[in-house]
Formats: sequence, C-alpha cells, structure tokens
Amino acid sequence: MSATLFTSIRNYITTKLTTITAIQYSDNCHHYKLPGYPAVTFEPSSGTNEVFNTKDNLRGYAFDFYVQCEMTNGRDNAVKVMCIVLDALLDSFDSDYTLGGLVDYSIPMQVESVVAYENGDGPVLVGKLTKKKKKEINVLP
Repeated sequence: MSATLFTSIRNYITTKLTTITAIQYSDNCHHYKLPGYPAVTFEPSSGTNEVFNTKDNLRGYAFDFYVQCEMTNGRDNAVKVMCIVLDALLDSFDSDYTLGGLVDYSIPMQVESVVAYENGDGPVLVGKLTKKKKKEINVLP
C-alpha cells in the first residue's frame, strides 16, 4: 500500500475537491490558464520517512494547494471569494482528517500566504495552503 499511497491520496483529494461547491474548477496539477474561477490546483510537495518503532516507520505526505481568484471585478471582491474558498477547504479537510481511512491522521491544513500576481488570464489573487498527512507503515516482518 505504501508504494502507491501518494497516488491514492492524490486521487482521493481530486474527488474531494469536486464536492466543494465554492470551487468552480479544480485539478491535481498546477497550471495557470484555467477554465474557471475560483480554481484550486494541488500537487505533492514533500514527504518524510522516520522511524516510529522497531517494525514501523511513520511516513508523511505533503501536498501544496493553490487557490486562484480572478480580480477582474476588483481586489475586494477577489478577497471575499478567497475567504469563502479558504474556509470551505479548511472545513472540508478538518472533517475528514484520515482521508477516508487512507492515512492515520492529518496535520490541520495551513494557509501559507495570499498574494496577487498576473497570470495568463489577467490579475489573480493566489492563496497557498499546505496539507500534511501521516501514516504508520510496516517496514519489517
């Protein structure tokens, strides 16, 4: 199971994002020409592997999420939409801390930053979040 856990988590998150009504578009890889806003993209960003006990390791799986809100209707409107999407993401993942039993537990999702920049579609407000999960993996018989 551990060899495909990054993929299993990625697939689970992909499906989960489609249930969040505050999001118009989501994808499991980052890109900047998006077909709708607000949009959420995510990718694996890091992993850890540490000794847990004499037979098991504790593996960490981290994913970075980017929320993009268009600013064509003004920055104030984009900030309002960003707040709604950020809260929806935090609520959704806080209530499913094992990701349907795929992992043992999750560290609560963190909002790392929110910045404005110009992408291929014009000015956007971008929020970065990180989600870290932990799973005890048996490494010795």
